[in-house]
Amino acid sequence: MVPVPTVGRTYTRRRSVRLGDVNPHGRMRLDAIARAVQDIATADASEALSGSAFAYVLRRLWLVIDQPAMLGETLTMTTFCGGTARSWAERRTSLEGDRGASIEAAAIWVPIDSSGRPIRLPDDFLDVYGEAAQGRRVEARRTHSTVPAEAESRQWPIRYADLDTLGHVNNAAHWCAMEDQLAGAPVVQAEIEFVGGLMLAEPCSFAVVERVDGANSWLCAEGHVRSSQRVWTMQ
Repeated sequence: MVPVPTVGRTYTRRRSVRLGDVNPHGRMRLDAIARAVQDIATADASEALSGSAFAYVLRRLWLVIDQPAMLGETLTMTTFCGGTARSWAERRTSLEGDRGASIEAAAIWVPIDSSGRPIRLPDDFLDVYGEAAQGRRVEARRTHSTVPAEAESRQWPIRYADLDTLGHVNNAAHWCAMEDQLAGAPVVQAEIEFVGGLMLAEPCSFAVVERVDGANSWLCAEGHVRSSQRVWTMQ
């Protein structure tokens, strides 16, 4: 997790942790953190790249939760470019709460054209965000395993409310199955990798392997992994 840069573009906004963001213990859920990170990324890009004719897909999101955010806490969120490569970039987001919350996020985003194919990072992106990245190169290759034979699997319902404007399950909603599995256990690190989109009409299954220090899980449709998660919980 690279620190907030002293040069280049950074973008800061505040938001409170609301009732719909937390679990029964009052802690901000993984899907709510992911949604907050997604929202500030969208706001920053809309302001900085308003004339761009391309979109992004999320490849990976890594969260480090040194202290969880709690209901009613005000978060100061700062986002910036943490690194680049030929056809993707890392967006870093730092969340600091007025009651001590400390959460760091690093997301790999891939630009795509109107047909959904990856493209090179456009010049206007590098003009805006390149200085903050300070020449750091980042990788986008997937590192999670396939579903092992010992994984326990169950059906997972996709709700219409989970869908985004493309008709796919929103990136943040992919965390909901893991939150259900954890049943409120405090998370210290979490990572998700995306392979493909989930659609409403597809029967979806959730496979999981519990570990002493957390769990690994996979959301699958039509026999293919669409996303995978690794979570480490407080012992």
